[in-house]
Amino acid sequence: MREFASSRSETLILSNAAYIGAVLAALVPEDMVETLIARADVPWLAVAIVVAAVIILVGQVGVNSLVMLTLIGSSLHHMSAEGLPAVLLATALLGGSALSIASSPYGTPVVLVAGMIGETPERIGRVWNGPFTIAAFGLLCLGLAALDWWRP
Repeated sequence: MREFASSRSETLILSNAAYIGAVLAALVPEDMVETLIARADVPWLAVAIVVAAVIILVGQVGVNSLVMLTLIGSSLHHMSAEGLPAVLLATALLGGSALSIASSPYGTPVVLVAGMIGETPERIGRVWNGPFTIAAFGLLCLGLAALDWWRP
């Protein structure tokens, strides 16, 4: 427990991430997101894969996955009425978030583990967990394709 007591800043970052995401989501007009997706005229599967990839990639530059999860989820939740399957969106959001958490050297879990074992977060997130993240992203894409194929 002593390791966690010395991690006050990581705990603060994690606890504020959802709030920041909700505030940012309130600033994004819902009709703008809908218009952008309608103009792009891409299949829902492509939207889901891009959502997951964006969450993973922005995590690599320090954006907490919970911020992106809240921001994207809040911006796209109404799209289920427009045809975006909710299970496809939820799977993309949670899969991308899980892979971002595992691979981002700025994520709280990676920073905590790095401190506990005396390694750098970059080594744990990118070197150790990077190959897993790439392989798991491929499996996530296959899973999303299966969900898209089996939807009514």
